[in-house]
Amino acid sequence: MKRISALILIGLLIIAVSCGGDRDASDPQYYKEERAQSQTIAKIGESELKVFLLEEFNEMYATSFGSAQEEYEAKKEYLDSMINMYVFVEAAYELGLQKDPEVIRVIEESHPAFMRDELFKAKILPFIDVSEHEIETWYENMDEEVKMSVIFLQDSTRADSVYKAIDNGADFAAMARKYSLDQPTAVEGGDLGHRTWVSLSEEFQNNVFNLAEGEVTIFSVPGGWDIATVTDRREVERQPLDQIKDMLISRIQAEKKARVQNEFYDELFEEADIKINEETAEFIYDKAATLYPDVIGGVPFRKNTFNPQDLAEYERNMILATYNGGEVTLGDYLNQTARWNDNQRPPFNETENLKKAVFNLKLMDLLQQKAQNMKLSETVDYKDAVRFFRDQIMAAKMKELIVEEKAFVSEDEVAEYYREHADEYVIPKKLHVKEIMVETEAEAEEIYNQLQVGDDFDSFAENTIRPTAVNSKGDLGFISEFNFPTLFAQANQLEIGEFSEPFPVGDNWSIVTLVAVRDQQVKLFDEVATQVQTELENKKKETALQEWMAENKDRFDIDVNYELIWETIDKEAYE
Repeated sequence: MKRISALILIGLLIIAVSCGGDRDASDPQYYKEERAQSQTIAKIGESELKVFLLEEFNEMYATSFGSAQEEYEAKKEYLDSMINMYVFVEAAYELGLQKDPEVIRVIEESHPAFMRDELFKAKILPFIDVSEHEIETWYENMDEEVKMSVIFLQDSTRADSVYKAIDNGADFAAMARKYSLDQPTAVEGGDLGHRTWVSLSEEFQNNVFNLAEGEVTIFSVPGGWDIATVTDRREVERQPLDQIKDMLISRIQAEKKARVQNEFYDELFEEADIKINEETAEFIYDKAATLYPDVIGGVPFRKNTFNPQDLAEYERNMILATYNGGEVTLGDYLNQTARWNDNQRPPFNETENLKKAVFNLKLMDLLQQKAQNMKLSETVDYKDAVRFFRDQIMAAKMKELIVEEKAFVSEDEVAEYYREHADEYVIPKKLHVKEIMVETEAEAEEIYNQLQVGDDFDSFAENTIRPTAVNSKGDLGFISEFNFPTLFAQANQLEIGEFSEPFPVGDNWSIVTLVAVRDQQVKLFDEVATQVQTELENKKKETALQEWMAENKDRFDIDVNYELIWETIDKEAYE
């Protein structure tokens, strides 16, 4: 059986349909109330497309239109594409592809993902709505930045000790360098620089942002404790609310989602009731200490991993942990955590952290188990999702059957196409360019005048302000028209060694000099043969599908009420 291409599955749309006949759609409660009440805008054989499909169009594609007619045309095009899709679905049902083993396998494998989606809808989605008050609060806090420093510690006792020392007069920066486990900030004395409200996590918004200068606080964060202080405040200009409102909503939602998800995971962790087999943990800790050196590759060995091949089979089968619904053997744990970062694997003698590691290891299973316990497979959304996905898989399978014989491309065809279209496969012209970028036109003109009397270009280029060219002292290397259209256009008018007049680049001004030229080159056949073959195959597939649609679409009863599209369009919004 030919496997359904993974590429075909990528990006499949879950769309709104209902099916009759032998497709188990007789249950009048199958669709949500609003969906059941939605009018049918198109019928393709036994499949129906509902108006709410178009009502969701703008949200799905986040597209704005210049007029009501433009919106109508876009939705009509979308509707027509869905109709064509369901012509393939109807043909697939005719061939009985709903019983195809490969289709069944793919659908069965998708069930856990759909279950987790429903769990997300039930446990996370209802709690991340954003109110106008929240938006206003965030916006009000965007008129200043605070400069803050932080010390991160995992152990609460050590964190409390460091906090008390600072509170009693110890230097914050010195304590950060000595104790903080966040190395990038520790070497800077804990300095995080000036930060805006929007850039901070909820913990820092609530505990740090409104501190007085010099005030110190301690609070829990995922994985440990933060000690923080504010060292400076400054006012900043903020954009009008209407220009950044969407960004604020997204940011607030993301923060709420993270908080609610963490709370749910805490709940799930408790329900899992993970227990570590102390005997197994002690065994592997001692064995690691005995078999492996204290330092590996210059790094202290934390006794947090072990090569399973160094264990006997009975040792790999020892139970390391149990949880509600299953168990984890020592071999399973070692194999599945082998690719984790070292700091993600706790030492085998840290029981509580080992529980958290087991939780992370089995998270997908625990989510699936939670969804099953909540009977989410009985929900309307779950059944809809599975049904829609099945139809899309069947349409994909139908397309594969149509094109599998017609998409063959011979070596002779590839060679002939290359000969006739060689000019399509080229390495574009590239120019080796050096640039002097400055902030103002006046600066650029002054430098240009000095260059004209013989001053050295490189001496000015050393101070270019283009961030990506600072280290190379203005040398951009070989650039293409695609990547640097403005610079390329200016440099392409020069002879090697010449420099341009000043010209604007965004908010800045530049002068360029041409160092060298690589003219356009046609790629060799061997370099593009695979690309040409793929392009020809895709063209043949597209042609085969178009021809099949032209020959078969009329076989199915199709009834479309395009006038209903207008019911989904707010004409007054365009007046």
